[in-house]
Amino acid sequence: MAAYNEGLRERTHLIIVGKQFRRTPVFSDEIEYIVLNPWWETPKSIARKDKLPLFQRDPGVVEKLGFQVIDSAGRIVPPASIEWASLQPATFPYKIRQAPGPLNALGKLKIMFPNKHSVYLHDTPSRGLFAERQRAFSSGCLRTQDPEDLATWLLEETPGWDKARLDEMIATGKTTRVNLKSPVPIHILYFTVVIDSYGTLRYLDDIYLRDENVLRGLKEAAS
Repeated sequence: MAAYNEGLRERTHLIIVGKQFRRTPVFSDEIEYIVLNPWWETPKSIARKDKLPLFQRDPGVVEKLGFQVIDSAGRIVPPASIEWASLQPATFPYKIRQAPGPLNALGKLKIMFPNKHSVYLHDTPSRGLFAERQRAFSSGCLRTQDPEDLATWLLEETPGWDKARLDEMIATGKTTRVNLKSPVPIHILYFTVVIDSYGTLRYLDDIYLRDENVLRGLKEAAS
């Protein structure tokens, strides 16, 4: 991910994108605010396909990982009162969310540009994955290396927010929303051929297998 100011690139951050079967979408939007110490409101698909089997194997991890279980009336349900083995993914009746903390899937902050895809930039406790050459490990959102530095950069024009203030508020553990003074455009793009900073042509892995459709379309247009 590259961050630009007045056409000049000022920052570069490694990114982890969606898996092949949970692809990060391509779209443009505007960054509006940042949430420090966020709760993770787990999407239904992830709750049913990923977390339910995990909880069925070991119900104790519900509380160990800081999850809350919420029924259809919005009430918190004690995990020990649930017969996890009897639940089925298709009819899973609960919402789950994960409290802020060192194990939270969103890490210390998330950077929000509200959109229909529910995609955003966020920290991650699994920072070792940034060392991988190909980084398609997420469920669609964009895990971001050094997100606190990126947040500081985004808040440069927002009065009262610098790196010290950001660190101070994160250290409280309290969920805090910080609105940017002005929205910042963001473009999520997909390229398999790029020019690097040295002017060299680079070919990248087509992790979402889109090149074949592009090439087919170009051939059809030419004919």
